[in-house]
Amino acid sequence: MPRFLVQETAVHFIDTFRWLFGPVTSVYADLRRLNPAIRGEDAGTVLLSHDTGAQSQFDGNRLSDHVADNPRMTMGEMRIEGEGGALSLDGFGKLWFRPFGSRSDQPLLIRAPVDSTQFGGGCVDALNQHVVVAISLNNTPENTARDYLEVIRVCEAAYLSHQEGRRITL
Repeated sequence: MPRFLVQETAVHFIDTFRWLFGPVTSVYADLRRLNPAIRGEDAGTVLLSHDTGAQSQFDGNRLSDHVADNPRMTMGEMRIEGEGGALSLDGFGKLWFRPFGSRSDQPLLIRAPVDSTQFGGGCVDALNQHVVVAISLNNTPENTARDYLEVIRVCEAAYLSHQEGRRITL
């Protein structure tokens, strides 16, 4: 695959960052290929600016290790810092919150219900079921193709940013 890290992994984080922080207004990406056995990038940083004034950063490396029973269930760890504290997602799918000033994390979700026999704990199957139910009830699915086109636009901007070595304004 000539495109790997952003297209196959960062895309999901970009989607999450847009949902949490709002539309992306600019993208800067610095990508690398560390594994010579593949064609695409497998490490890099993508910095996003959002219209809310927030910034988000994806720092990924497909060669890195993280603590998990099945590293493909989360594909890494995530930390989100906000005004009142920090959310952390670990490699086991556990979600924690640490209020500012506190020295300990509080569990928010100890174990997400997953099907370990399916990719990503069954998230693809769950999405497909959600879409089928929404359409059959004449409702709009939670995430629409139109929304996801914007995610693809941000990913394309990340590749252009890397290629041109500059921030891309959307």
